[in-house]
Amino acid sequence: MEGNDFRDGERLWLRGQPVTFVGYHRFAGGNHIAAAFVRKDGDSRIRVVTAAKLGRSRTESLERETTLPAI
Repeated sequence: MEGNDFRDGERLWLRGQPVTFVGYHRFAGGNHIAAAFVRKDGDSRIRVVTAAKLGRSRTESLERETTLPAI
């Protein structure tokens, strides 16, 4: 997650859309990929996304959407 310590309930951005951070899980093994659990506004479902795609601003989330995390 490269220094992004998101907190439960924090408002974040995913692909330019606002979401609420619910939690995350860091997978074991050599790939170091973190899965984030988020909820879109007005949606009761929790979605699982790559945590590296989340940003604290709309611009940051769009920039992260177009880059691949280093493994």
